[in-house]
Amino acid sequence: MYQEVLVLLHRLHFCIHKRLRSDADRSDERPVCKSYVDAAVATMGGFAPATLTTATAAASGDTTLTVASTTGYPAAGTLLVGSEVISYSGTTATTFTGLTRRAYGTTAAAITGGTTVNIYILLSRSTTTSTPKMVVTGSGNVGIGTATPVAPLQVAGEVVVGNTSISCTATTKGAIRYNNTSSVLEFCNGTAWNLIQAAACTDPTPNVISFADEANATASTLYTAATAQVTGINCSVPVTISGQGSPQYQICSDSGCSSVIQGWTSSPSSITNNQYIQTRLTADSVGGSNFQATIIVGSGASVWSVTTAGGDCTLSPTPGTVCADGTIYAGLSPDGNVKMFTTRCDAGQTWNGSSCTGSRSGLSWNNGTVNWFTTGVTGSTTGKANSNTLNGLVDVGAPYVAAQYCESLSENGKTDWYLPALTELNVLYTNKLSIKNFEVSGSVYWSSREAGDNSAWYQRFSVDNQNGNSKYSDCLVRCVRR
Repeated sequence: MYQEVLVLLHRLHFCIHKRLRSDADRSDERPVCKSYVDAAVATMGGFAPATLTTATAAASGDTTLTVASTTGYPAAGTLLVGSEVISYSGTTATTFTGLTRRAYGTTAAAITGGTTVNIYILLSRSTTTSTPKMVVTGSGNVGIGTATPVAPLQVAGEVVVGNTSISCTATTKGAIRYNNTSSVLEFCNGTAWNLIQAAACTDPTPNVISFADEANATASTLYTAATAQVTGINCSVPVTISGQGSPQYQICSDSGCSSVIQGWTSSPSSITNNQYIQTRLTADSVGGSNFQATIIVGSGASVWSVTTAGGDCTLSPTPGTVCADGTIYAGLSPDGNVKMFTTRCDAGQTWNGSSCTGSRSGLSWNNGTVNWFTTGVTGSTTGKANSNTLNGLVDVGAPYVAAQYCESLSENGKTDWYLPALTELNVLYTNKLSIKNFEVSGSVYWSSREAGDNSAWYQRFSVDNQNGNSKYSDCLVRCVRR
């Protein structure tokens, strides 16, 4: 009978791991494999009770085990005594002989009079000392990845649940399947297949999460905020992060992050109540600049900012440096190598601490209604002189809107802004990547230099291109000062 069970279980093993031959109809797999299971169960049903015998005391080094009877056992095989697997090579009417104790890496068990001995059916193993891949004990317990299953089925590892076409009825109640169509796990309650899911999340909004902002940060330096505990939620909620300076976050189980649940990442993840979150980013490369990271936890959001110390623009700053007064060092002027400064944003926009907000304003060079009139303002390097002249004219083209905008601008405590001359505008173009926040998809910026009676010079910032445009046309404006 032992051999019959073993043959049937080996066939079942073949069904599970090797499937049927490659050209077999998949619809035949289930009934064939099921027949092996049914046969093994039926056979074990009559066999298992006969395996229970009574043992007399045996020391850990004994090679013979005396029992009440070996009737029903094969001539050689394996036994399970407590948690120990024992191999034997022979039998008499009342003994197992040629014992190999602690087989398959198990530990020795105490064997005394009255100890229950079960037959141990081994399906397969990785090596002679490793835990068997699958065992069936004499009591009918099946173990996968464990040599000592304590339940009818015990799996030491993950279980992959597949799809099935069987109907949910009273006879299949308790079954579990994976629904390939909706990609969810379902169970049968005896009437219908139902989604397996956690309780509904009724509070995905955490209590306020705050991180202390960094001020006077060193440029191009990685800064890490202190951990903040997430509280006030009753379910696992998603976590995302966005912003400047390549922001990342990590999730920990303690405030010191000695136990990390999710390592540093910028990808979405999830967090549960009472866990801790920490964020980091790299400060901007220029002084006086602010980088922000926005961390969204569930339906709550927190903003963390790192501001670099204001740049020293009195010595030899690099283009793009944010000066202590908030203006941007643009580079040296083309007429005498004088330091030029510009604003963070174009006309029509405002700086909110981390970016330019609002819409850029397109402004005409003159009053927007007259085109055929000469002003004589043709200086290519002295934008301040050009702007002063244009703002003083009272002719048919006045007011000269673009120049007037810069003349009336008050920003960062400065009021001496002007519309740059053509070569000054080219300095902005040359350093546009360092200065930042220009429109570089094809729009053009006005200079204060006239090109003719119907046009004025502009600079395109998508490519190195200077040309004339109708004075009443709308172009972008970026003011400068010295």
